Amino acid sequence: MIYVTRVFLSCILAILGSGTGGAFYAINQNIAALFTADSVAMDQLQATLRLVEEKLDSIAIIDELLPEADSIETISLWSERAALVDLLFNLDKDSRNIAADIWSYISDEAGKLHSQNDSIVVTEVYEYNEKEVNDIYLSWLSTAFGALDSTEMGALQAIAEQCPYEGGNAVYRARAFLTVLTQQYVSYNDSLLCVPLELLRARSDKEMLLQTAKDDTGLRIFPNPAHSEVKMIWKMASEKPGLIQVSDIYGRQIRQLTIAPDTSELVMPLENMPDGMYIFRIRLDGLDLVRKVIVKR
Repeated sequence: MIYVTRVFLSCILAILGSGTGGAFYAINQNIAALFTADSVAMDQLQATLRLVEEKLDSIAIIDELLPEADSIETISLWSERAALVDLLFNLDKDSRNIAADIWSYISDEAGKLHSQNDSIVVTEVYEYNEKEVNDIYLSWLSTAFGALDSTEMGALQAIAEQCPYEGGNAVYRARAFLTVLTQQYVSYNDSLLCVPLELLRARSDKEMLLQTAKDDTGLRIFPNPAHSEVKMIWKMASEKPGLIQVSDIYGRQIRQLTIAPDTSELVMPLENMPDGMYIFRIRLDGLDLVRKVIVKR
């Protein structure tokens, strides 16, 4: 548990102390401000809706009086009711126009924030999650709460099911977002989701040495971020074959390549790999090396 807490604290400190963290903080502050910026229109809409509620209450009272009214009172009540209905139609038109102006403003600003979010270069899992949740949420706002497609829902679900200590605050945001979208509350067992962290802590000294051993291979992967392909080079050709395994940030293996003996470089095309961060695990010369590569087109 101490290890998990240390990872969590280091993650928080990294976010707060980095330029990337500051960029995400600014975006989240601006998202919150979207719903308060045009305060005049918001106040006008609320006042109109309160007036609608008052007129609906008046119509309800008239409907209660009509069965017991005499003929003269009935004519008067129906006339008053008709006037209230006409007023409600006008209020409805006004409220729709005000709401349209508000959503036009929110949509425009969300589009700007979307571009700002898209420009942030991420290298860590929690940063990628933050960027992904922002991307989906801002798209949702720009379409006035339009339905998400299966890819977006799947991305949110994948983030929601991560361990928060590794996935960051975006894990909680994804869970809350899904609750709003599905109208269903899901309880996540973080003790179970974070088990791999505890297993990492329990690894033998030999395994930990393998992961932390000094990299004498001179392994380089470039360009990073990558567009259409990545090139991997290392100092000396290995006499034995090696192995490259590529996984997405959710741990799903999507590519596996064999490094032929007497080879010191390899080019890997990136076709059919969507934009995002990928984990490259390279087993070479007895070392087990991990590198993070961003694919961005």
